[in-house]
Amino acid sequence: MNRCSKALRKFRPDQRSYEEMEAIDLAPSSRAPGPEAQLLRKENSERVEDAIARLSESLRTIFVLGTVEGMKYRQSSEILDCKEDAVKLRMQRVRKHVRDTLKPYIR
Repeated sequence: MNRCSKALRKFRPDQRSYEEMEAIDLAPSSRAPGPEAQLLRKENSERVEDAIARLSESLRTIFVLGTVEGMKYRQSSEILDCKEDAVKLRMQRVRKHVRDTLKPYIR
């Protein structure tokens, strides 16, 4: 019991007034995006996902390996058992498709 009492004496709660605490909690964070920015980010994310979903399975695989996983063309070609030039060509097709699909939404 004495240890608990001693620990409680050492612990000093924040000495701010209720009004100060309330003002801190209600103040918007300068780093946090506002509701409009969050909505735009969500819509853009959905558009990108939709563009990727429209790809054929082989092109989607190329995209995931190269973009999401960050693999080099050589690594992707080894995994897919094809030539490195074929991976490069498919990646160009993927990028063009995604770019064309998202073009109306990009300023």
